[in-house]
Amino acid sequence: MAARAAERAGADFVLALNAGRFRAMGGSSPASILPIRNSNEFVAGFGRSEILPSTKLPVFFGACTFDPQLDIDRWLDRISRWGFSGVTNFPVSCSDRARPQKARRPYRWANRGGIETALPRQLSLLESASDTTVFATASRSAFA
Repeated sequence: MAARAAERAGADFVLALNAGRFRAMGGSSPASILPIRNSNEFVAGFGRSEILPSTKLPVFFGACTFDPQLDIDRWLDRISRWGFSGVTNFPVSCSDRARPQKARRPYRWANRGGIETALPRQLSLLESASDTTVFATASRSAFA
């Protein structure tokens, strides 16, 4: 529904992001960085079944690189075969060092190897995508 509305409104492309799906389900955007489910499988599921068939716009896949076992090249191949036009890094790894310590406490789990080690992997995702038929666009954190 949102992809069709974006197309009618003149959008240039659509992003398939887990945060948007969580919001549509009544959740919050911060849920996108919590280990609730496999983000890439989640985006692949609704992106392939709901977004790609409903729009002629290019659809960019929001790929999560927080999983250290993620095979980036394999995912880029799948993203291309499924018909996504591009990829973006999402959720975005960010540094919240400027935020007060108290505010960071809920996110401490993520700094034990997840979010802070994901930045090099996000860069690798974008670099690898540039070597394929998939376009790459970089997302950046609102906290930076």
